[in-house]
Amino acid sequence: MSTMKYKGYVAQIEFDDSVNEFVGSTVNMRDVLSFSGLTVKELTRSFHKVVDTYLDWCKADGVEPDKPYQGNVSLRLSPELHRDIDIAATSQGKSINTFIEETVMKSLKGASTRAPRRRVRTR
Repeated sequence: MSTMKYKGYVAQIEFDDSVNEFVGSTVNMRDVLSFSGLTVKELTRSFHKVVDTYLDWCKADGVEPDKPYQGNVSLRLSPELHRDIDIAATSQGKSINTFIEETVMKSLKGASTRAPRRRVRTR
């Protein structure tokens, strides 16, 4: 599977042999932007068009566009939980960040992690 990037948005690309076409959709945001193309050039134009259309639609409707995920999350923890996480991470020779990231990744395996709000498709 390949990826494409445009204006901070990332899309996964696959080839759908049932229709002999490249298809893609964004992966680093809650909204789902889907697009397709018969060639890489057409696929790239379609991706740029769907992102630009999405941003224009949001602006016209006064809706804040879903921003690409940046990887930063702020958490409020009880002091006790913070201490327990630090102890567990230290005992494994890891930073708190690495410990939490690995723990969350393990808990998400097999779980659905996408919660789309809006869908935009173009070709």
